[in-house]
Amino acid sequence: MNSMTGRNYKIEVFTSLEKIAPRWMELEHEGHASPFQSHAWCRALHSHIGHRRGARPCIVVIADTISAKDVMLLPLMLGPDGGGRRRISFFDFGVSDYSAPVTAAGFTPDAGLMRKLWRRILEQLPKADYLQFTKLPENPGDRPNPLLNVLETQVSTLKSYDLDLPENWSDYHLKSLSHRMRKNLRQRWRKLKTEGKTGLLHGDTPQRALEIFNILLRQRQERFAALKREEILNRPEYVDFYRALITDPLSPGVITALTVDEKIIAVLYGLVYKGRYTMLLSSFEGAEWAQHSPGLLVIEAMMQWLHGNGIGVYDFTIGSEPYKRKLGGREHNLYECMLPFTLTGRTLGAASSARRGIKSLLGKI
Repeated sequence: MNSMTGRNYKIEVFTSLEKIAPRWMELEHEGHASPFQSHAWCRALHSHIGHRRGARPCIVVIADTISAKDVMLLPLMLGPDGGGRRRISFFDFGVSDYSAPVTAAGFTPDAGLMRKLWRRILEQLPKADYLQFTKLPENPGDRPNPLLNVLETQVSTLKSYDLDLPENWSDYHLKSLSHRMRKNLRQRWRKLKTEGKTGLLHGDTPQRALEIFNILLRQRQERFAALKREEILNRPEYVDFYRALITDPLSPGVITALTVDEKIIAVLYGLVYKGRYTMLLSSFEGAEWAQHSPGLLVIEAMMQWLHGNGIGVYDFTIGSEPYKRKLGGREHNLYECMLPFTLTGRTLGAASSARRGIKSLLGKI
């Protein structure tokens, strides 16, 4: 039973991912977590990106002193922001789509207990100018996010989308798709199959995964260059990070390709974690293949494969691209907050609030 005083809980802060690894992995295995707060994800992120940016792990662990069991873990980091200020945040660097604690299965702190614990957490955090959490989901893993009980949050402009896969695959088309979308998909599959035999190729060995990943790299670089848009995979450290995720046997990273006569025409890169598929990256061939909408077809094919392999949720994650709604995705709010600790942080917070106010005012004109 949760102590209302919060004094039956011990709070520790770790600066080493390795030292806390066994406890972290045990807690996420037995409890609730998003893949973006898994040890494998944060380890790869810090190894390939974080340490190059001067970030330092700041892992908060709460343990029940009566049962001697860990009940919550916050994978935070301390590092410089773009302006050289000291910021505490979740592991992100632009690639983590959700921010939420790792919690034990039976740990459901009410608002009163969480506020007491949060005050004690703040006392033990390292010195920083401010704390900033973004992309906070309301119900990570279908459980209320306890951080929303203690933080003064605002609704983010970012939205996320996911879809519960039905018990019977045929119900997906009938209940989640419009008549127009069903017809559109049938037509595109029929035309694509005139080009050759279609199939899914899974990166089920490190070598095959890297071969598919290299094609994803080329397809994305060509597409983003044509669109004259910045591509995160033009940065070597991000390429190394995503490569590591699909070659580490402890990582939830998976990569899959849609093929026509063994030619790869579209690729999906995602995470399979706790019965949920989280889509991160996609790519597809242009030129003559574009007329078939291979990016759309690879998602539907992957959904069917996941359904057949016992995965219950397809998570499109953040971004409000129209195809997510068309494929049946449900919209969810995300939240953000900023907590200043120093005059520098308060100045930044005031400027940020002013910018939000101006945007809100402009939106009403």
